[in-house]
Amino acid sequence: MTGPVDAMASQQAEPSKMEDSNKDHFDGFPEERNYRAQSREKRCEETQQSCQHPGPDDSHYALAIVGIGCRMPGGTDTPSKFWDVIREGRNVITEVPPERWSLEAYHSTDPHQSGTHVTRKAGFVDDIDMFDHTFFKISPREAAMMDPQQRHLLEVTYEAFEDAGITPESVSESCGVFVGIGMIDYALFMAGDKHLFNSYVNTGIAHSVAANRISYAFNLKGPSLAVDTACAASMTALHIACSSLRNKECSVALVGGSNVLLMPEVTVAFSAMGVLSPDGFSCPFDASANGYVRSEGFGAVLIKPLSDAIRDRDHVYSIIRGSAISDNGFSHSITMPSSSAQEQLMRTTYARFGVPLSDVLYVEAHGTSTPVGDPAEAEAIGKAFGQHRASPMRIGSAKSNFGHMECAAGMVGVIKTALMLDKRTLCPSVNYTSPTPKVDFEELGISVQTKVENFPDNQNVTLGVNCFGFGGALAHVIMEEHNATPPVAPTHHGRGWQFGPSDQEGDFIILPLSGKSSDALRDLSSKWLTFQEEKDALSVSSWVATRRNHYQNRLAVVTNSGAKAREGLQCFVNKMAADDVITGISQNARPKVCFVFPGQGQQWDDMGRKLYQLEPVFRETVDVCDQIFTQVSGWSLMQKTGLFNTSDGPAEFTLAEMKVSQPAILFTQVGLFALLKHWGISPDVIVGHSLGEVAAAYACGGLTLDEAIRAIYIRSTEQAKLQGCGSMAAMRASRKEAEELVAKSQGVKLACDNSPTSVTVAGTTEAIAALQDQNPTKRVLPRGDVFRTA
Repeated sequence: MTGPVDAMASQQAEPSKMEDSNKDHFDGFPEERNYRAQSREKRCEETQQSCQHPGPDDSHYALAIVGIGCRMPGGTDTPSKFWDVIREGRNVITEVPPERWSLEAYHSTDPHQSGTHVTRKAGFVDDIDMFDHTFFKISPREAAMMDPQQRHLLEVTYEAFEDAGITPESVSESCGVFVGIGMIDYALFMAGDKHLFNSYVNTGIAHSVAANRISYAFNLKGPSLAVDTACAASMTALHIACSSLRNKECSVALVGGSNVLLMPEVTVAFSAMGVLSPDGFSCPFDASANGYVRSEGFGAVLIKPLSDAIRDRDHVYSIIRGSAISDNGFSHSITMPSSSAQEQLMRTTYARFGVPLSDVLYVEAHGTSTPVGDPAEAEAIGKAFGQHRASPMRIGSAKSNFGHMECAAGMVGVIKTALMLDKRTLCPSVNYTSPTPKVDFEELGISVQTKVENFPDNQNVTLGVNCFGFGGALAHVIMEEHNATPPVAPTHHGRGWQFGPSDQEGDFIILPLSGKSSDALRDLSSKWLTFQEEKDALSVSSWVATRRNHYQNRLAVVTNSGAKAREGLQCFVNKMAADDVITGISQNARPKVCFVFPGQGQQWDDMGRKLYQLEPVFRETVDVCDQIFTQVSGWSLMQKTGLFNTSDGPAEFTLAEMKVSQPAILFTQVGLFALLKHWGISPDVIVGHSLGEVAAAYACGGLTLDEAIRAIYIRSTEQAKLQGCGSMAAMRASRKEAEELVAKSQGVKLACDNSPTSVTVAGTTEAIAALQDQNPTKRVLPRGDVFRTA
């Protein structure tokens, strides 16, 4: 028997060689269409009656999708890549790769040949055998026994949390996990060799553990369950999650869907049922439709009450207004879809949640491309939605792009619909040339969406997602666009710029990234190099800093443009040094924080101006300082100089004057101290140097603010009387070297021993200039007036 993936087989034999990757149904036979016997008027009346059913209070039922994670064919591993596929109308189906199984051994054009399948194509996820087990603290031996569905569900769960900007720790006590899963390929593979069975196998292949392992890995203590309703599994899981949220069993829910194609025997079985497309194309509702193409993939969405999402300023992809599940019941065959049962579910769902059927613009259909499934579903949608419309009801299916992901199919439809609502754009259903003659589209009032089309202006759009399983399970979800809260005015961000492909410059930001290993951090940086969305840079920086987990390996890029950010990231990826790129390794224990208040010498005219404009705490503190200073000195520093906030008329005093520079530095230091305290940053140690000793004394409680300002006023006033009498200079030298040089110089004294390689000297202006000329290698840098000598 051919194994599913060669790399997997080697992992089983030698678990220690497991590679890390830091990437982090049968539709039966046609049923009688008694629908045509009904009068159009009667159907219209039924539609109106169903829409008039009183609905509940909207706010109680509104939920929000706030995060998305995905791993799907065509390298589709982010929401933006998913959007590219559906917007561009791409088909990502490929021929079965040889590392999965041999087409020579398993393919046959004869549908009646046993042990073979009729198709050569399917949808495959890249690197299905790769898993970063160290990230989840799983041993190589246990990881090798885990179904790839468990592995990839862990990774897309993490990515959904990252996408939402929510840390698992913040919702640990009340986050539920709901997973749709059903395929048993890995268990079949394991059954081929009894020697592979060890203590990890049972948990590795159990579908229940697919959900439970997510709860375990992320310490999530809400409900945790896996559900299998075949092709409706992930939509069923979504409905159960919505019910759990509304019943307050959890406050956040992670919903996942999973499907893998590892064993050729499973595809052989589907081929024997007559549901697979021999030519390898899924063509929903098209005349050429001859079955579906199997596909694998993994998807996850994070949902929470809409009111909580608005409160927490989450990005809302879409609103989930309501959901429902049901079953066909008894019919001609267990695998036969029921048009009437689907129609009934749609009508009752919209009635229950108070949404008029006429408000729905589009339904993301299951769209199996089978001779029975498509007509049954199209009829159900047309009967439920197609009446009293100015234009036909739109339908489409992501199976035309990705193939049929079976247990994950509903999740694909939900993600596609959420992204369309987020972008306010309908995307085309591809592989559609001419309508199937088995559906009267005009009579039903429906049409297949074949182009990219923006939503109507000034209209809050509602879309539906329909799904059914081959055993009779049905699921439907009502989704709406979210009218986002207007963004903060750009003036609040200073000189803003767009993080992305633009080279526009603005204010500096810090982009902080982290990883559990240096390789993971480098991989993450590589992904940021491809960031193409135009996003406000300060918002990006804030999001990454405050809504992501921060791991041991750290990177900070200081930048004021997208171009400089890419330059800094590229330097890090290439292991090159750069002035604006800072790296380090965080210690497990919280480091001690030291506030250092420096002395005079680095002040400039615009010092603190932007902080004064943008930060209320800083502004209020500086205003209080100026009020106290005015009482002490008899004049306002801010009014006389225009510092911090431009005053009317020309400045009477400048920062070059000692009586201005010293209180200005104190104001800035006190304002920064108040702002950091407001942000929750408190020092363990406080150090003051020279002039900074006054602010340090205030910060540690040694002086009141009044006393500190009075001290700086007296200090600056007395020292101003000596202005012009001498100079100071910083020198790159040890104390011993400086003492030797000073001994040889007339009129120069040692003033400060700053560090083992830095001192400050003081003396007459002429003597300092001479010292500078005589010792060019010591980098003697003049620092203005003299404040002290030894």
